[in-house]
Parts: sequence; structure tokens; C-alpha cells
Amino acid sequence: MLYYILRPIARLAYKIYYRKIHLLGKEKLPKNRPLLIACNHPNGFTEPCVLSVILPISLNFMTRGDLFRKPIMRLFLRSTHQIPIFRFRDGFEAMRTNEKSIQEAFKALLDNKAIIMFVEGSTNNARKLRPFQKGLSRMTKDFELAHPEANLGILPVTINFSDPNTVGSSVTIKVFDVVEPKDYKFDTDTSNKPLTQITKDIYETMKEGVFHLDDNEHEDLFNKVLAKMPHKKFPDFFPVLVNSDELFQRGKNLAQAIQLNNGLSDLKQVANSEAALLEEVSFNSFDTLMFYLLSPFALLGWILNVLPLKSAYNFTRAKVKKPIFFTSVLIALCVGAYVSYSLLLVLLSVILKLNLLIVIPVFAFLSFTYVYFLYLKEKKEAANAYLNMDDSLKSAYLRTQKIMDHEKS
Repeated sequence: MLYYILRPIARLAYKIYYRKIHLLGKEKLPKNRPLLIACNHPNGFTEPCVLSVILPISLNFMTRGDLFRKPIMRLFLRSTHQIPIFRFRDGFEAMRTNEKSIQEAFKALLDNKAIIMFVEGSTNNARKLRPFQKGLSRMTKDFELAHPEANLGILPVTINFSDPNTVGSSVTIKVFDVVEPKDYKFDTDTSNKPLTQITKDIYETMKEGVFHLDDNEHEDLFNKVLAKMPHKKFPDFFPVLVNSDELFQRGKNLAQAIQLNNGLSDLKQVANSEAALLEEVSFNSFDTLMFYLLSPFALLGWILNVLPLKSAYNFTRAKVKKPIFFTSVLIALCVGAYVSYSLLLVLLSVILKLNLLIVIPVFAFLSFTYVYFLYLKEKKEAANAYLNMDDSLKSAYLRTQKIMDHEKS
């Protein structure tokens, strides 16, 4: 129940946090069949949250079992479709309960539900697809042997962030074709070859869907460049959810260029610059009019929103030490802060005898205006940055554009 209550709230939160969410291959999502979804795991709790609110299906999760030990946390996790799975480090006593969890997962699959598994086994923001753990292949084999009639499918899904812990950044979700476990003959081949082969095939598929660098020597360079110019043109404010592969292709091309040491001097010059876009941005007369017309409303929107936003941000910054958990904790705290803040506004409206039918739309309008004003402000700064860019840096940007677009320099 809690899953379906939180889902639309979280969807709104993530659509505000990210400038663009690119969903590629949505049409490949099968319906009315059990699915094991294999996904990479670069940024803590962010991937399960983003996938839960963006993929148009209900998800269940295999989650590290030690998180379930506190009663309140266990209640929350259970209410959001999460199944505990214990690791060797959790101790043999805990691992004995895994069989019960596996059977629970099998029951969900028999009900034609989807279970997502983060196949790397842990979270790490390295720009690469790390080796897979054995859980997915073993669960596939066990389920196939126990329920050959169930028509299980393995769905590879990858997720990439342009700059995961920055408001206004972008994320790409890529859905691949379903892998059919029946093709691996688990019922007739009792060796480990089918397990090895299905793991290898899924890995090679998913590797094509991530911004993969074989070594981390230039990872910082990659992150700086991609964060500065994830879009060929400054993106429109709406819609947030799109099916463009622009960011995905740029990230792949940039990773390939770095692997081949192609244009590293230009990339380093761009990465170290203060400019934030790849090519000229047009801040037209309509944008100018809206910028100045909306500025007083945006100020009111900031005043109304500064308390929940600042309190959530400051708490997250003070308490979260690992960057991979920053975004998910921040958004969770923002949602909690806004629920409390909304109740407070309703209470004040009742005390002051204000009409809620007026207060709520006004608050929503001023909040939206504040967010849109920030977008216009960033666009204006980007346009000015391009105009004020010196010729040598502008040339480096243009050459870098060709690298990211796979054009010949």
C-alpha cells in the first residue's frame, strides 16, 4: 500500500530534481509475464527510486538483509515491495533465512510480477559496469527448474547519470530486449555452463548501455565534461520525461574518445573552464520578458519554499558522508519536509480562516514559478557564458562537440 502512496509523490520529486529523464526502449517492457530485471548500481538508493517511478510497471526488490533488522525500517521496506537477502558478511544464521526470501520472490514471479536485482552486488559510482555476482543466474536456474511453465524473462536495464548529485542534471534509462532463460537449457545441461553463459551474455548487453571506462585514470575528466554539456542544445523546460537518446550517445562517444585518447587536451580545457554549455544558447526576447516578469513571483516562491528545502539540504549535507547516498536521502527528506510543511500551511490557513481553494493553487503557482525562474536564470547565464567565451576556448568546445557527436575533427 505504501508503495502506491509514495510512488506519485516520488515521481513528482524526481521530475523536479532532474532536468531531463531519458527513457529508451520503453516499448520493450513485456506485459503479463514474470520478470527478473538486471540493473547496474552506480548511485545508492537512487536507481531503485528512479526506476520505481519511471518504469510503467510495479517493481519488487531484492534488498540487502541487514537493513531489515530495525523494526521501523523493516516495516517501511516491506511496505515498499522489498525482500531481504542476506550476504556472507551478515553471518550464517542470517543467511539461513535466504531460502524463505527466495521462495517469496518465486511467489511474486508466479504472480507475473517484476523483481529487480542489482547484479553488481554493491553500489559504486565508477563509470563502468562491474563484474556480476551470481545471484541472478542462480535464481534464474532455480526458478526455471522449479517452474518451467512460468515463462520467466530476464530484462536487462541500465541507468546513467550525467551528474547524479546535482539538481538540474540528467539521467538515462535504457531497456534492452528480454533474454529468454529457456534458450540456455537449464533443464538438460546440469553443468555450470548455462550459468556462466547467461551471465556473460547479460553483461555484454548491459555494457553497451553504460558509460564504460576500462580504467579510472580519466574518470574525473569524463564526469566534468559530461556534467558541463549533457545536451546539444539547452533543453526545453517541458517535458521532463523524454525518449531522446542524445545524452546516452554523447556519453558513449565521450567514453570512447577518452579510451582512445582522442582530443584529451581539448577535453581538459573544457573541463577546467567555467563555461557550462557546448554551443551557443539563445536567450530570446520571450525568455527575457518571462525572466523579469516572473522574478517577483519567484522571490515569493523562494520565501515559501526556503524552509523545507534548506532544512532538508543542510541535514543531508551534514549527515550523509558517502556521495552515492546523497540524492536519495535528500529527496526522501524533501518529501518528508514538504508533507509536514503542507500540513502546517493547512493548519495556518484554518486558523487564519483562509480559503484553501485559494491558498493551495497560489502556493503551487509560486513554487512552480520559482523552479521555472531558476531554469531561465541558468539559461541566461549559459547564453552569457558563450558570448563571453574567448576564441581559443570556443574552438576547444566546438572540437569537443565533434568528439561527442562522433564527427571528424
